[in-house]
Amino acid sequence: MINFIKIIFVLVFSIFIIGCTETNDKTNKVEKTSDNKEYKIKKILEEIDRVYKINEYNSITISDIDLSKYKTDFVEAIKNYNELSEKEKDSLYYIRHKLDAINENINSINLFENYNQKLELYDIKVGLSTNKELAVFGKIKNNSEKTFEFVMIIIYFLDKDENIIHEMSYPIVMKDPYYDTGNNLLKPNYIKKLGIKAYQVPTEWSQKVKIVISKLREAK
Repeated sequence: MINFIKIIFVLVFSIFIIGCTETNDKTNKVEKTSDNKEYKIKKILEEIDRVYKINEYNSITISDIDLSKYKTDFVEAIKNYNELSEKEKDSLYYIRHKLDAINENINSINLFENYNQKLELYDIKVGLSTNKELAVFGKIKNNSEKTFEFVMIIIYFLDKDENIIHEMSYPIVMKDPYYDTGNNLLKPNYIKKLGIKAYQVPTEWSQKVKIVISKLREAK
């Protein structure tokens, strides 16, 4: 009789333990799911904050080269948002219009990655300006089918060992927002001359330069 009671006790205790384990597993799954959603929402908000800081403080000066470093994060934020349920999206109604800013930055990065190599910089040389000051001269040709309203370059100034010792960012194409005749656009097959004063360059400069395209905006 005593042995029978022990067996019953062991069976009841075992069922209790199994039940607790299943409950804990379900709880853990819920917590993991909850954490995952909270993580996604957190990442979305972080990228919106990042984009708005970039747009507010560095919309002109930040290069597409630097912006490209955030592409993976921008794409992940949009992907995370699209994976949320409609109810969760409704709870984030106040950021919907801000997602457009992330998409705009993704589009800018894609434009730069696909077209910066189609703008050709050539005849680059260093000489004297009309004011007898050292300047960088050259030409840029648009070998693409697109028209650009904004093109920025970075000029890297090199020492005798061809190490970068100074840099300048300069917009060589910039549409006038108030008075535009189309002359400030870089259209397909068009060529634009450039002449840029070598401003505040260290004396160690060897009069050698390297120039890269750093930012593009397509004409609307």
